[in-house]
Amino acid sequence: MARLTPREVGFASGAALLFFLFAFAAERWLGALATSAIAAGLVLVLVSAAIVLYRHIEDRAEEERAQVEAIVALYHALGPSLPLPPLRGYALAPDSALLLYSLVRRCAPKLVLEIGSGTSSLIIGYALRAEGQGRLVSLELDRDYAERTRQEIARHGLGERVTVLHAPLEELTLEDEKMRWHDPRALDGIEAIDLVFDDGPPKRLGPNLRTAALPLLWPRLAPGATYCLNFIAGEERKNVARWLARHPELEAETVRTKKGNVILRRRVPSQP
Repeated sequence: MARLTPREVGFASGAALLFFLFAFAAERWLGALATSAIAAGLVLVLVSAAIVLYRHIEDRAEEERAQVEAIVALYHALGPSLPLPPLRGYALAPDSALLLYSLVRRCAPKLVLEIGSGTSSLIIGYALRAEGQGRLVSLELDRDYAERTRQEIARHGLGERVTVLHAPLEELTLEDEKMRWHDPRALDGIEAIDLVFDDGPPKRLGPNLRTAALPLLWPRLAPGATYCLNFIAGEERKNVARWLARHPELEAETVRTKKGNVILRRRVPSQP
């Protein structure tokens, strides 16, 4: 069942308050005409609410239509041997999944690092198989979820392309700040990363859990590497601004998707 958005709740509360104030004023100042005035006010509020609700439903329907189109295009591109897990809730949204597939095909990476794992691991694995080269290493903080992702990878026949590592959260000191991120020991032996897909850790586990990602990975990025963040909110925007200030050789592209994506590209220094 769909939940009311804050915007919907705010509108309903505002309309109710407006009508209450109107009814109170009419009762106080209009006397015998109050009933007619209240009825007219109620009709006006209901008509206004219906118009706003219709426009909102139309916008939501357009958003859902875009997601359906994205998932159809994704399945056409992937040609998966089995159905993908549902692309809803905490999972990757269909339009971001299609963007991820396109990024992998465009970058043709030899090494992809994923922060988090799940359906996105399958999509990257299928894209690498279509490229005929490259491998994916996924960092997963939850041991049981890492095992479930490995099982899905095996079911889809992508084991040659995808490795899922259990990398729990650890306390770190980075740039004189206390932070939490995946155990850096999971990165041992990982160098020259061409593409990063940053999709965690989830915010429900605590604040600023994604801040350390780029600083820790920076020395391991290949020249010209691409870094894609999934799910963009306030903390992620602050992180991007911080990273761009620290690394002026980065350029950022914001992609309008259901949950938001930002793509950072590391410019290759021009040859003298």
